[in-house]
Amino acid sequence: MASLGFNVQVHRALAFTLAGFVAGIAGILNIWWNGQIDPTSIGISPTLDLFIIAVIGGIVHLEGAWLGAFVFVGANIYLRDIPLLGDIGGVVHERILAEERFNTVIGLLLLLIMLTSPDGIAGMIARLRGRLTGHSGGGTASIEPPGTAAASSVT
Repeated sequence: MASLGFNVQVHRALAFTLAGFVAGIAGILNIWWNGQIDPTSIGISPTLDLFIIAVIGGIVHLEGAWLGAFVFVGANIYLRDIPLLGDIGGVVHERILAEERFNTVIGLLLLLIMLTSPDGIAGMIARLRGRLTGHSGGGTASIEPPGTAAASSVT
């Protein structure tokens, strides 16, 4: 950004100011929605959920955000509704086991996606689309330095 003539410090300060403002408004709306604030409303779980959604969907691609959210929420809804084999002690145990089952499955899915495609599901789709159309896929463009064949073919 500095090489393009932008004042990096000013833009960084404006970005942090805007992020702080949005976070403050979100906090106010959260208090109004819940009617109270307590230590349990602040935790690492929502942050980890966003991280998992980003990794599953793919951080590089714009559509990765909604793909990851779709998979995460879908797994959260449908994995909790799968009944366990047999009765193991009532509703409380069923809820606890459903939460543990979801965490186990989403952890395995996260590990599988990280090992097979660091770009997430959106990266898998981009590579598959590239293979089907004959392109290299991946969505990254290579920049050639001046003086190479691509730059000198203009003259």
